[in-house]
Amino acid sequence: MYRSDAFFIAEVNRELAKRPASAQKILLFMNGYNNTTSEAILRLSQFVEDTYYQGVPVLFS
Repeated sequence: MYRSDAFFIAEVNRELAKRPASAQKILLFMNGYNNTTSEAILRLSQFVEDTYYQGVPVLFS
């Protein structure tokens, strides 16, 4: 949980700035209604690992 929208945006921008221009992308993963947050974290982590995703993964749960 973030203190405010502005803080969340600043954190995402900070993470994007760490990456080369070709990897400055965001993956927004939407948690389904019939899944727990823990399951969503696991699925997103597995996707990032399996695909070698270099951008910033963001979980919306």
